Amino acid sequence: MWNLYNSAFTPWNWHNKIFQLARKLKLEVFSSPFDENAVDLLQTLNCSAYKIASAEINHVPLLEKVAKTKKPVILSIGLANITDIKFALKILKKNGCSKIAILQCVSAYPAPIEEQNLRTIKNIRKKFNVVSGLSDHSLGMSSAIASVVLGGSIIEKHLNLDDKKKTVDSFFSLGVENFKNMVKEVRRTELALGRINYNISYSSRKNMNSRRSIYISNKINKGDKISRNNVRVVRPNFGLHPKFYKKILGKRINRTLTKGTRFKLNYISRKRD
Repeated sequence: MWNLYNSAFTPWNWHNKIFQLARKLKLEVFSSPFDENAVDLLQTLNCSAYKIASAEINHVPLLEKVAKTKKPVILSIGLANITDIKFALKILKKNGCSKIAILQCVSAYPAPIEEQNLRTIKNIRKKFNVVSGLSDHSLGMSSAIASVVLGGSIIEKHLNLDDKKKTVDSFFSLGVENFKNMVKEVRRTELALGRINYNISYSSRKNMNSRRSIYISNKINKGDKISRNNVRVVRPNFGLHPKFYKKILGKRINRTLTKGTRFKLNYISRKRD
C-alpha cells in the first residue's frame, strides 16, 4: 500500500501551480486529501471542495477536519456499507458540513461492469437527500452515460493525457479523445432526457399527415349507406378522425362523394330511414 500511494500521490509542491493553471482556464479545482495536513495545505489554496476517497470513509479525524472547513464534500462509497455511509454523514453534518454529494462506486480497478449497480444512484439521492453521482472505474464510458439517465449529477472519471505513458491508473483511464467524447455524449444524454412532456414535439408536427383518417374508398351516391366497402381508414390525416369509423357505418349520406374524398360529419344525412 505504501508503494502504491507513494507512486500515486500528487506532490505538494505541484498544487499551487495546478490550482493557478486551473483557475486561469476557468476550471473548478479541488482535491482529495488523505490526512489532516493535506487539508491545511488545500485551505491555503482556497480549495473549493473536498473529495473523500472510498478508503477514507472511516477516517474520522479527516472527516471532521474537512467538515469544519464548511466546504462542499464529495464522498465515494466503494468501500462502505449503509452503516458506514450513515456514520460518515453524521460526522460531516455534526462538524458543520451542509453540502454533501455521495458517489456510487466500485473500488476495483478496472471495476466490473456487472457490479456497477447504477440504480443505487437514484436511491442515494432519495434516501440521504444529497446530490448523487458516480465514481467510475469501469472501462469505457457506458456507466458514466447511464449514470446521467439515473439522475446522477457528478461523474468522476480518470483521465490519461498520454496513452503511451503508463501510470498507476492508466490501464482503466480514458484517453483525451475518449474523455472528450464521453463529455459530449453526457451532454447529449442530458438534452435527450429533457422533461416530462406528452405533447407532440415541434419537429414531429410536420409529420402529422402520416396519421390516418377516414376517406371515401369507392364512389357513394346521394342517399346510399356508408359501409366498409366505401370508406376506409387511410393516410393522410386530413379526413375525419378514425374514432368515428364505427359510428358512421350504416348512415346515409346527403350528397354524392367520389373516391378519395376526405370524409366529414356533415356529409351524413339527417333524415331518418
